[in-house]
Amino acid sequence: MSKILKVRARQVFDSRGNPTIEAEVYVKNNSASAICPSGASTGTFEAFEKRDKNNKRYLGKSVLNAINLVNTKISKKIKGQSIHNQEKVDALMINLDGTRQKTKLGANAILAVSMAVKKLSAKSRKLPL
Repeated sequence: MSKILKVRARQVFDSRGNPTIEAEVYVKNNSASAICPSGASTGTFEAFEKRDKNNKRYLGKSVLNAINLVNTKISKKIKGQSIHNQEKVDALMINLDGTRQKTKLGANAILAVSMAVKKLSAKSRKLPL
């Protein structure tokens, strides 16, 4: 079956040692995960990377609030959706956020989930990752 059963996120570290999000998407008897690359660009038109600035962990760079949003709001919103309909899954997350630069959920949260869904779709179809 290709319907999303659940989504879970956790904090991991990128190649520069900065906290970032890893999302794992589950369907019956299968799962795939993806790690969101941490952005280095800081332009005014960049998508928003949600970080715990008020938390002193990792110099305010932890992503625990974004992880909570993946595990609650995003997971609830895309549960039951087909992993083979990437456009719909992405549109649901973008609409759930509702902001131009993804400031409510964080582009890092949305991107990690989106990449995990795409990887799981390819994996289930036995396509190269």
